[in-house]
Formats: sequence, C-alpha cells, structure tokens
Amino acid sequence: MGLLSDIFGFIGDLTSGSSYYKENSIEWCDKAWRRMRNAERGEARLYQIGDKVYWQLYVVLEGGMEGYFTDTNDRGCSPDNLHLKREARKELERVGHIVIKKYR
Repeated sequence: MGLLSDIFGFIGDLTSGSSYYKENSIEWCDKAWRRMRNAERGEARLYQIGDKVYWQLYVVLEGGMEGYFTDTNDRGCSPDNLHLKREARKELERVGHIVIKKYR
C-alpha cells in the first residue's frame, strides 16, 4: 500500500505543479539573497495565506532594519501537496511560516 500511495502522491505533485515547489522557492531566495547589499542575515521561508503557501525572503540589514521580499509571480501551493515533516506542518499552522534555509 505504501508504494501505491507514493505513486499517487507523485502523480498528484506533477498535476498540481508542486513537486519542486520547495526547491524552487530556495532557488528564488538564493538569487534574491545574492543581490542583497548590507544584509546581515536572512531566511528563506514558506508562509501561509489562506489555503496556500508562498515563498518569501526575510532579511535583516545592517542597523537592524528588517524586510520581507516576495515574488509577485508566485502562484502559491497547497500545503497538503508539500512533503513536510509533521513538525514543520505544525509550525506552519502555529506560526504561519516555516524556515527552509538560513543565510549568514
């Protein structure tokens, strides 16, 4: 039964466009991070609005100023279609976002 469930999950990912959503969000955040000037640290995040998650780059600049950057072309993804561990799913529900990569 586990194999069938994996196959159906993979097919569902392909049809919903979310099979590489997490990887694509890290790639987008990496590109944005490399363009940053005077950034002390940052986080690639998935944040939830309604029934979808979107990618976001959170940045702390020198002097403590904070900023949030999002991609206006990001159409979002259902969190049910992401392969998240149970702890990450709970954090997403509790806090509204999860950190998927940290920058220094």
